[in-house]
Amino acid sequence: MSQHDQYIELITILESEKTVYENLLETLKKKQKAVVRGDVENLRNLIMQEKEIIKKSEKAAQNRVDFINHFCKEKNIKGTDIPLKDFIGFSPKPEKQKMENIRYDLKNILNEITKVNRENETLLHFSINHVQKMTNIFLHAGREEMNMYSMNGKKYIKEINQKFVNQQI
Repeated sequence: MSQHDQYIELITILESEKTVYENLLETLKKKQKAVVRGDVENLRNLIMQEKEIIKKSEKAAQNRVDFINHFCKEKNIKGTDIPLKDFIGFSPKPEKQKMENIRYDLKNILNEITKVNRENETLLHFSINHVQKMTNIFLHAGREEMNMYSMNGKKYIKEINQKFVNQQI
């Protein structure tokens, strides 16, 4: 296989990795909409899809690393796990520009994935807190809270046993 063909193969690997990350981003955005709508069934399905896509992304990233390591070993370039940025630096001109564009796209997609994941984490956190507060309101309905103090003078707040919520109906 010629050196040009090897670079073309790497570009194909990078484009494949980019596609996997685009699919992950799309799934995360759908997951976000499901959280906002409270669509639990759809959320379950999207989480399963997300897990499968993450497996694919790990495999795609490993393919890239393996290819670069093999290429460097074949060309007697010292070092292992060379970052893509460094590898692109010593690539020939026509392939170099294509790989730089893909790398730029990958960075942007990964940054967007990070952003959406943070937003999803925040949404889920607020959803869980809301459910907990609603549960406490439900459990305290019709009860007037008594002000009691502990031995050290601090207000004693009795935690109400929430087993009712955990029982099957």
